[in-house]
Amino acid sequence: MKPRVTFAHAFPLCFDTRKQFDEWLAVARMAPPTAGLSVCADCKPSFQKAMIAKRRCENPHIEFDKTGEPILPLEIPKDNQ
Repeated sequence: MKPRVTFAHAFPLCFDTRKQFDEWLAVARMAPPTAGLSVCADCKPSFQKAMIAKRRCENPHIEFDKTGEPILPLEIPKDNQ
């Protein structure tokens, strides 16, 4: 089972600033990302690779389909948390 998307800080490390993340949130409220993906729904394989190299990707387990769209991770059942 794949782990869920999680973040250990006030905002995801893949954003340069809190302001940048707040701007993403404002846009995301108009078109919410797929449940279970959060900001990772907007990620691309090349960006993920760059963030992994910089140790700024908190969810390197996210995989992408052949079109470059992230694949929804399986949720951990609530009784196993």
